Formats: sequence, C-alpha cells, structure tokens
Amino acid sequence: DRSFADALKNRGRVLLQLDRGQEAIDAFTTALRLKPDDADTWYLRGRHLIDLGRNDEALADLAQALALKPGHAGARFADCIAELAIVYNDEAEIGRRRASYERKLKALAADVTADRLSGDLIAMIGAQEPFLLAYQGGNDRPLQEIYGGMVHAAVSREFAPAPLPPRPGPSEPIRVGIVSAHFFGHSNWKIPIKGWLSQLDRSRFQIFGYHLGVTRDGNTDQAAAMCDRFVHRPHDIEGWREEILTDAPHALIYPGLLMDTQSLQLAAQRLAPVQMTSWGHPETSGLPTLDYFLSSDLMEAEDAQSHYIEKLVRLPNLSIYYEPVNTPPETVTRAELGLRDSATVFWSAQSLYKYLPQHDDIYARIAKDAGDCQIVFVRHHGGNVTDVVRARLARAFAAHGLDVDRHWVFVPRMSQSRFVAAAGLADIFLDSIGWS
Repeated sequence: DRSFADALKNRGRVLLQLDRGQEAIDAFTTALRLKPDDADTWYLRGRHLIDLGRNDEALADLAQALALKPGHAGARFADCIAELAIVYNDEAEIGRRRASYERKLKALAADVTADRLSGDLIAMIGAQEPFLLAYQGGNDRPLQEIYGGMVHAAVSREFAPAPLPPRPGPSEPIRVGIVSAHFFGHSNWKIPIKGWLSQLDRSRFQIFGYHLGVTRDGNTDQAAAMCDRFVHRPHDIEGWREEILTDAPHALIYPGLLMDTQSLQLAAQRLAPVQMTSWGHPETSGLPTLDYFLSSDLMEAEDAQSHYIEKLVRLPNLSIYYEPVNTPPETVTRAELGLRDSATVFWSAQSLYKYLPQHDDIYARIAKDAGDCQIVFVRHHGGNVTDVVRARLARAFAAHGLDVDRHWVFVPRMSQSRFVAAAGLADIFLDSIGWS
C-alpha cells in the first residue's frame, strides 16, 4: 500500500528525533519497498546514513533521490556533505573525499546562486553543514569561502538588508549580543561564553543573550541572570532576526557556527555593524558578513591569518576566562575500565574524528617504547566509526609486532563526573595531534 509508505516515512522521522537510528533506517527501508519512487524517503535515509558514518551507502541513496528529483535541495546539500566522513580508513581517502567535496560544493554553489534548486534552502543550510571539514588537517579557507558565499547568497535572497544603529556615543554603553544554541552545560558555554558574561566591564557594555537551542539547565538560568536581556523561546530565522534587531546591537558574536541549525543563517546576514565569530567550532566561517575571528595567541601559528577569511584577533594567552567545573565525586576503578594495575595508562579521550590516520603509527611507537602500557580512547556514539579506528590502529600496531589488544582500551561515553574520575586514574594525557 503506497499510502502506508508515507506513514512509515513519518515514523522514521519521529524515530530519528528519539535517537532510535536503526529503527528509523528500518522504517525508511520498508517505506521504500512500498514506494520506491519517493525522492524524500531516499533523501531521509541517506541523510541519516551520513550520521552513522555509512557514507558510501548514503551517497547511493542520495543518488537515487536526485535521479527522481534532480533539483531536490536537501539531497543536493546532503550529497555534498556526505563526502566529509566522520573518520577515514587512510590518508589517501582524505584527499579523494576532499576533492569530491570541492567539486560538488562548486556545483552546488552555482545552482544555489542561480536559484535552480527546489525546497527550503534556509532549512537545508541548518540541516547539513560542513562540520567535519575541519577534521581533515588542511587549510579550509578556500573551501569555506565557497560555502560561505553560497550561504550568504541564499540568505540574502530571503531577507532584505537590516537597519543598523549608529556608532555608540561617548557615554553610551556598547550593546553586545551573543548568539548561540549552547547556553547550558556545554563546552561552548564553559569556553568561552561564561567568561565573557562574567568579565566584561558592565559600565562599558550591555550584554544580550540569544539562546537558539532547546536545552535548559542551571547554567541557562545563570546566563540569563548575567545578561541585561536574555531570550530563550522557539523562533524561526525571521523571528530571531526581529528579536535581535529590536535590541539594535552594536556588535554580535557567534561562537558556535556549524554546531547548531540556526546561527549560520543569522550570521550570514548583517544584523550589527560589527560581527564576530569565535571558538565553538574553531574554523573560518567563509561568510562575508563576519568581520573578526576571536582566537588565542598561544594556539595560532605565525601564518594563521591565511586560514581565516575574517580578520584574526589573537587575544592574549589562551584568550579565555575559565572556571573549573565542580563535578560530584564518583568512584571508578581501573578494573571497571579494563585497565591493568601494572600498566602506564595514557588518556587520549577525544572524539574519534580528531584522530587522523597518518598519525596512527605514533600511538604504536609510544606503546612499543613504553612497554607495559595502555592507551584509552572513547568509543564513538554510533555507526561503524569505532570499528574503522580500531582497524586502523590494529594495522599500525601489527606493523611494530605489537598485540594491539594489550595496549588499547575503548571505553564507553560517560557522564561528566564519571569521565573526570576515570581520567584521574591515568598517568599521562595525550592530546589529539593537530587538534587541541
């Protein structure tokens, strides 16, 4: 029954929202058996396969969607983003994927600029973003300029230029807005938003917080109390635009670009005379509407400006005001984590997409030189990502004649308090190479 296929498609959408990914895949698959000519269902399944790290399967689904509906905006965006894998099998794959991404991005940008796609482009910009491009270890400015120009073209077609306030008078406080979906216990709140709110001189600045996200906790309440005005309510892009323009900010900061579904579409507009981005996702935006990138002098190379379309501001030292997070005490033992009492434990618990295949050999060399040691990694939350990294490390360790199972431990994701307790059992911390 073809009509039942639509119900299954909607069931799949709901299951995705409930984080029941495999059940959603099953629903889409059954729907496609009943209605194989539905481009939207091919798109939805393909888009979710990207999130699971099953990029080649995703590309096949998206090709089906585009064969049925060549101008499908969602499928075109997803087909481009699907070239950015969560992790890579080897260094050569990075080059192949990057070249394919560039080719598809240029074609997509041309079609967006010429208005040749069907569907809600504003929504598609938030649904598919090049978050993973930054984890390839290259200079992304040329690619991000193409991407940022495309986003700006799409948004400019939708929204008229906004009225902007004049420069503040000599005794007038500077109105600064912070636009983020992470005004809660997120790393973007801890670094750097909280420090800005607590340390800016309130005799010189008025602070406006625009919380785009749905999550609220005690940190959200703290943020609200620290702002002169704090807005946290459901809005579409038009609603947030009006909300921000009502306050007539002199400056806006977007610290979480490529990390939520709405900030990019707002940052692609000129809603304040001065607009900045910063840590959250430390990658140039490529947007012609952003003037400055706030970064750290200690974490930028001498030629770092060449990586940013924005003017790079190298704030002193680490650039942040950070308060240690108080976590409830929790007891964790080495045995629970699969760690030997005799082993020197190296803690390397970053997200797995921060580990590039060309560096795998270094971990094997560390293990060979250290002898009785174990290196701790954290499993990825879904798909086959952890298996890909395991296979890579197994090859690297085998090349040195090492039993990889004796030297690696992949622990599950943990609560913050348990993570802190587990890290405290380690002897040495290893930061991911090329990405701090």
